[in-house]
Amino acid sequence: MLMNIYHYISSDDNNIIAPHQTFEAIMITIAIAVVLLGIAAVAYQDLT
Repeated sequence: MLMNIYHYISSDDNNIIAPHQTFEAIMITIAIAVVLLGIAAVAYQDLT
């Protein structure tokens, strides 16, 4: 699934003329980062 998202983002770079598609790709990237940070925070709390 992650590979599909990264492929979507990389192929979206070719259509940088369309701002809404680029914005969607940025939002997806931010969402992934937030989820990963949340998982890392929970895991860190479990360790301590």
